[in-house]
Amino acid sequence: MRTKSQTPPSPSWGWIAVIATFATLGLGGVTLAIFFRDSADPDEISVRERRQTADQVCYSVVFSPVDVSKQFRIIDGISADVGSDSSSTDLVLGSTATDPWCTSMADYQSSLALAMTKSSRLRLGKQTLILSMIGGIMTKNQLPATIYLIGNMQDTLTSGVINRTLQTIAAFEVRNEVHAPIRVVSYMDTAATRANAEYSGLFRGRVFNFEQR
Repeated sequence: MRTKSQTPPSPSWGWIAVIATFATLGLGGVTLAIFFRDSADPDEISVRERRQTADQVCYSVVFSPVDVSKQFRIIDGISADVGSDSSSTDLVLGSTATDPWCTSMADYQSSLALAMTKSSRLRLGKQTLILSMIGGIMTKNQLPATIYLIGNMQDTLTSGVINRTLQTIAAFEVRNEVHAPIRVVSYMDTAATRANAEYSGLFRGRVFNFEQR
């Protein structure tokens, strides 16, 4: 385990770029619901109360529709990670088919199923933008967080997409080191496409924990 430094690294262009990216993600997170879906939170009061009392955050990023045969395994795996008492977990979902915040684990499970069935087949650039916006939401709290990567990349990764994803990952690393631990869990089928394997592989070997399922 890496020992946390008591003082930030010496200023450098690389470090400044990471901080700037983190700030940009914070602004981008505000637009998540507006960009992908215009409806309001399903129950604003319940969502607000859950977010205020949460001691951890669960983010599921659904990049594309997922085969029905795989949906139950994903939902069961995430539910098991959250545990039987989900009342202290802030439940956030990034997709094109659902609202970002959920009022309960049952709502989260049904929303996940809907997202994995009805999500739009976005072009690669917009797919990865979802994760950047989730990164922006993450800057709004300092709780331990787990991010689940779900679905398939639609095209071969471009240098632009890789660079933007690396910037998001760098922001994750800063948050992991400065605020609270992050864990990334990939449900992307790395055997299905080269793009899935390459994208999931970008998260390996970082300061935060990574798991491929």
